[in-house]
Amino acid sequence: MRMASTPDSAAADLYGVAVWNVRWPLILLYPLSASFFWFAYLRLTEVISTRYLPHRYGRMNEFNRKCFRQNVLSGLHTCMSTVLLFSALLTDPTLHEATSRLYPCDSWLLYSDIAISLGYFSYALPTSVVMAKAGFPYGSKLMIAHHALVVGAQSTFLLTQYPSGYMAASGFLFELTNVFFVPHVLLLQLEGAGGAAQTCLGVMLVIVYTLARCVACTYLAAQSLGDLARFAPAHATAWLPALIGLGCFYGLLGISWWWYVTSILPALHTGLQGALGESYHHTCCPAPLRRWAWRHLSAEGRAQAASARQRFAALKELQAEMGSAGGDA
Repeated sequence: MRMASTPDSAAADLYGVAVWNVRWPLILLYPLSASFFWFAYLRLTEVISTRYLPHRYGRMNEFNRKCFRQNVLSGLHTCMSTVLLFSALLTDPTLHEATSRLYPCDSWLLYSDIAISLGYFSYALPTSVVMAKAGFPYGSKLMIAHHALVVGAQSTFLLTQYPSGYMAASGFLFELTNVFFVPHVLLLQLEGAGGAAQTCLGVMLVIVYTLARCVACTYLAAQSLGDLARFAPAHATAWLPALIGLGCFYGLLGISWWWYVTSILPALHTGLQGALGESYHHTCCPAPLRRWAWRHLSAEGRAQAASARQRFAALKELQAEMGSAGGDA
């Protein structure tokens, strides 16, 4: 199903008839995907939820219902995207070879996935803007930034096919965490906090998030620096889409790390406290490290550290004033 190509052959066909062999998903799948997700959000999921979850869905307020429908469609998108991206990585070795992953490729699986995903985010980005106006936990400005970066990377790839390997690998790793995150949130909305299934999904989410986003994606970002040093496209203009794609990837990685520090780790800490007791970390974590983590990872610790810095600055200012007064005397 793949055409033999050199790294820049797809770009060379940008205005040729051969483009149809790869570009048909953008022409066909993108509008179908966008139409489906909008219809499913506005009507289909509402009908299904009302019919099959009348009591649980009925007791939700307006914004919780919107969030629930969004999460259902997010789970559907995650399932499709994970399978397509994993299949693309398995069937196309150029997507993970250091000499070719910055260049275009002609994998119809990858191109189809990105076209479908852009259709999903064409609905998810506008709705995230609306939900952010309601504030946490319905939405946030950081989620808008996340979706905007995804749309930027996907649009760049669909128009230029740069950088194909990083689109496939980072997309798969990011979506892999949602395999556990979305069901966890859906159960939380339907059943409330607690339950063995939620606990199991939460543990798997922490493990997969740490390995996929924090470890693997950070390693991938480090590898991209070497790939950029070796990057030698046929046309200098290819640098622009390659840098845009990688820039979006770096931005998404930064947001992932922010969520890890501000949401994943505190949630893990709370869960371990509930299961093992408040002093669970004393036996395995040195006191200096515990103090550092408390000051930097907990809201109370950060507030106390900020207050201590303010008092120290005021003390230094007072000492300076007393010193100058003593000199004048």
